[in-house]
Amino acid sequence: MNLLHDSTKKLFIQYLIPSISGALAVTLYSLVDAIAIGQSAGPNGSAACAVLVPITALATFIGIFCGIGGSVLMSRAKGESNEGKRNAYFTTSLILLAIITIAVWVSAVIFRIPLYRFLGTSDVLMPYVADYGNLMLYVFPVFAFMPYLACILRNDDNPNLAMVGTIAGTLVNIFGDWFFVFPMGMGMFGASLATALGSFVQVIIMLTHFISKKRTLKADMPFQPFTAIAKICANGFGASFSQIAIIITTLIVNNQIMRYAGEAELAVYGMLIVLSQLFVNIFTGIGQAAQPIISTNFGAQKHDRCYQVYGLGLQAVLLFGLLFTVVCELIPVPVSMVFMKITPQVQNIVGGITRLYAFSFLPAGIAIYFTLYYQSVMKSKMATGISLLRGLLFSTLLLYILPLFMGCDGIWWAIVATEILTVLFILACQSLTKKPAKPEVYVSGKPVSNIITVSREFGSGGRELGKRLAQQLNFAYYDTEIIAEIAKETNLNEDYISSMLEKGANSFTLHFGRTFSTQYNQIAVEVLTAQHNIIKKIADQGNCVIVGRGADVLLANREPLKLFIYADTKAKIKRCREKGTEDSHLSDKELTDRFHQIDNSRKKLHEQLSPSTWGDSHCYHLCINTSNLVIKDMIPAVADFANQWFKQ
Repeated sequence: MNLLHDSTKKLFIQYLIPSISGALAVTLYSLVDAIAIGQSAGPNGSAACAVLVPITALATFIGIFCGIGGSVLMSRAKGESNEGKRNAYFTTSLILLAIITIAVWVSAVIFRIPLYRFLGTSDVLMPYVADYGNLMLYVFPVFAFMPYLACILRNDDNPNLAMVGTIAGTLVNIFGDWFFVFPMGMGMFGASLATALGSFVQVIIMLTHFISKKRTLKADMPFQPFTAIAKICANGFGASFSQIAIIITTLIVNNQIMRYAGEAELAVYGMLIVLSQLFVNIFTGIGQAAQPIISTNFGAQKHDRCYQVYGLGLQAVLLFGLLFTVVCELIPVPVSMVFMKITPQVQNIVGGITRLYAFSFLPAGIAIYFTLYYQSVMKSKMATGISLLRGLLFSTLLLYILPLFMGCDGIWWAIVATEILTVLFILACQSLTKKPAKPEVYVSGKPVSNIITVSREFGSGGRELGKRLAQQLNFAYYDTEIIAEIAKETNLNEDYISSMLEKGANSFTLHFGRTFSTQYNQIAVEVLTAQHNIIKKIADQGNCVIVGRGADVLLANREPLKLFIYADTKAKIKRCREKGTEDSHLSDKELTDRFHQIDNSRKKLHEQLSPSTWGDSHCYHLCINTSNLVIKDMIPAVADFANQWFKQ
């Protein structure tokens, strides 16, 4: 699969199918819960689900907040080869998770009745909310632990176990919903029990990582705990912001509905929350399918291919958005009957509310798609702005203002207007920021800069050769300097970026689990796109030697001198031991495995960018076997070759 050369339509479909499948799998958890509750307890059960949404969102927020925040610091320590510090950050994040979770858990259990009231519970709904919510509160730490463990497992290179845990937990929950709610007749409590059991299964499966051979993390004495906690909070807040928006928006809507209407309207909203989440996950899946293709081609300045994929993604969003809207406009009552037993009161209002609410689906899809698109083309501030406007500013203001003039209808119009205003904001930004691509600068048909790219097998001495060659030719030298520039552009730390790029080819692996690691994939898109853009800027600044980073492919139109450096395994092991690299403590077998692992990553990334084969001598101007050579002694000859080549 070549992201720069294969058919854009074929690539998009290859990414779209697993992304949509993953979105559906993730949504099954809440979807089956909602159907079981609505069919057993009726509209009041659905209303109770709406009331309790902020509690599950709060648990997710805590888990992501501590998990992502800690993972960034752990990756940095790993890049420093400081396992003690890495383990200390892991322990600190775990302690922070425990402190926050226990504080929220104890408070929520003790003051659960006032909490339910605060979330919008009426006297009529209180028994239903208590039936489902009490058990949720008792096992609240499990809900917070799930997303935290998923983040930690990804950091410890075991994301597939997190995916297995999610799937197993979902299956247990689905079976439990049927078994406890219907054959056992346990109603709301049965659905809550099924959710709790599914969550326990998911956590237990993920915990097996810590008794497996893949585990590299372990508990250690916290290192500067207060400073570490501050850093975890700073890194984790952005990743968990979406959950804050869900908590605030749902809380406002619930209370506004109970103020201007009643339980029946809240029941309809409970159904629409689940339906909307399904659609949102599908729209997100479409954006995720387009992201890696757009970002890679954007970095390679293949803007025509970017626009092709951008158009395919937008067409998919429009198609699904219109489909969802039309279905809800034409058959709102049959749709609602899937989610709950319809009472006469609900039947009188569900059609009007659903038809009005359905007008938000298409603009919501467009807003979500553009948020992911802007991340793909390194406009992260724009993406953040859209999220803030849509998630907090527009929605909060409209939910308080419109009901003053329109009553309960104002709540539904506020939701629709929020999405429409967000799309109008996007269109305005598009029209203001659309600029023609900057042309390449050439003199007499040749690029201004003389560029040498050095591709190399791990341990072959390619980095040393590149640095010495740059000094000999008086060229600028770029290797880890590119990492520093990416860090400035993305506000991520250098070691986290280095760790991500080391396995960069796997960041966009086409498998069912992509949807289970959304945050990581979005960060990977941003990092790889930044790297591509920075390499282009470097090439414009003058003569240079660039080591690795796919520069030979990305700068192909600049006609660089392409070198490939390789060596036999014995020579590479010897070089690693002599240089005292971070891997030099490994055994010969472990070092050999390390060589294969890193070289395979480089090969996969190269093949995503180019139809050529990484390491094939036909793809380079000069291939050098350093096995029996002293690198500094060969530099004059390589420099002479380079000078002759550039004179051609």
